[in-house]
Amino acid sequence: MDADEAAELTAILKPELAIPHHYAFTKGFLGDRLITHSDKDPLHYQDAARDLAPETHVRIIEPGTRIEL
Repeated sequence: MDADEAAELTAILKPELAIPHHYAFTKGFLGDRLITHSDKDPLHYQDAARDLAPETHVRIIEPGTRIEL
């Protein structure tokens, strides 16, 4: 799932808050570039969600950061 697909799903589910975190995972050098085409930039999701799911607040946090809801 790329950033646009994730934002489309966000628009369907309509959460109040979305925290992208899978961008921090890796499949290794070849896996990221040849299989998943991962760009590792959560801002792409944030931008897409802003357009497709404007009612959802997107919060980007550093991997390992604890948050309380």
